[in-house]
Amino acid sequence: MTVLVIAAVGVTASGAFQGPNSGSVNAGSDGTFAIDPRDLAFALGAGYVPVRRQSHEFAPMVSAPAAATAGRIVASVALTNTSLTVANNPDTMRKCQVRVDPGTVAITAGVCTVTYAANDGTAAQVDALSLVTAASTLLTVPFTKGVLTVASAVVTGLAGGASPKIQIDTTAALAVPVPPNAVDVTILKEVTAGADSSANLGTITNAGIWTPNSAPNASATYAVAYSSIAP
Repeated sequence: MTVLVIAAVGVTASGAFQGPNSGSVNAGSDGTFAIDPRDLAFALGAGYVPVRRQSHEFAPMVSAPAAATAGRIVASVALTNTSLTVANNPDTMRKCQVRVDPGTVAITAGVCTVTYAANDGTAAQVDALSLVTAASTLLTVPFTKGVLTVASAVVTGLAGGASPKIQIDTTAALAVPVPPNAVDVTILKEVTAGADSSANLGTITNAGIWTPNSAPNASATYAVAYSSIAP
């Protein structure tokens, strides 16, 4: 029997765990250490944090999520230092992105700060997304987490661009609830349009961004079972 711990960034020494009963234990591919339970108190004192594997099941908030939609959250407008108008929110938790068209002159500075409710339970997640891009080069910058609702999007420090434009899109990727600081998030089963589609699984990230095995199109239903490791 073992227990799982993870190193606290900036607190725990790098490298293998060294315990009086466990000996030297290297980290797994997910960054966790499987140690002797008798070393748990020792590990806590050394700055390690206990983690546990959890199983989850999720179906989107609408029966059939819409297709990816350009300008769904913020319609295309002139890019200036301003507060953008949030026209809509995602139909279900999903990945969103800022899209910038700089025109024929590079954008050399600028940030779009978005505040939103995120899929890890953060009620006011704040992402400062760089708008810097080369001339005539479209830029897409994803939010760092899955999005439930967008509270605001504000552009500051803009320099460059030739009649540049900005919008915020929904993408074909959905999002699932995950605990904060989750690692080793793994799909276990998928159901698409009421049928088991586990033979052709989609992908999922540690941030809970789930790309189903087929792109949402407002007609198919989806469900997923997955696991995660988190404190």
